[in-house]
Amino acid sequence: MPSRREVVHGGGAHAVIGVPPGNGHFSARRVRELARWALEASGCPPEPAARR
Repeated sequence: MPSRREVVHGGGAHAVIGVPPGNGHFSARRVRELARWALEASGCPPEPAARR
């Protein structure tokens, strides 16, 4: 039986970005960069990833 991570990752329709509250490292800009990276890593071309 596949793990939950394998099921979610295999479907390619989800990304989870955990941001700890009160951590100054995760500014709005940093979270946008992380989200863009996640979209591009999942196969979304850079231009549409920047708009999402």
